[in-house]
Amino acid sequence: MKRNSLTIRTGSHVGQQIPFNAEEKAFPFLKEIIRIRRNNGISSECILNMDETALQLNMPFHKTVHKVGAKIIAIKTLRQEKCRISLIFSICSNGNKLKPLTFLKEIKKDIFIKIY
Repeated sequence: MKRNSLTIRTGSHVGQQIPFNAEEKAFPFLKEIIRIRRNNGISSECILNMDETALQLNMPFHKTVHKVGAKIIAIKTLRQEKCRISLIFSICSNGNKLKPLTFLKEIKKDIFIKIY
C-alpha cells in the first residue's frame, strides 16, 4: 500500500461509559423489585427483561483504502443508510426466552426483505 501512496482511513465513533455509581443506584432498585414481587405473589415468568436493538439494512464500511493526503473520502452506498429493522429480544427471569419481535421502519419500495 505504501508503494501506491495508500492508507487505511477510518471514521470516529462515540462510546458511553458506565457511571461510577451504577451499582450504588442499581441495588436499591433491585431490593425494591424483590420486595414488591414477594408482597404481591408475582411469579418469575411474569418478570421480563427486554432489549431493543436496530439492525441497519445497509451498513456502509467506515474504513476504505484511499490515497494518502486526500481531503475528501467518499464511500459509496445504496442510499438506504437510515433504513433499519428494530428487533426486541426478551427473556423471563426464570430463563425462558421469548421469540424476538421485529419491526420494519422506513422501508423503501426497491428493497426486498424476507424475515424468518
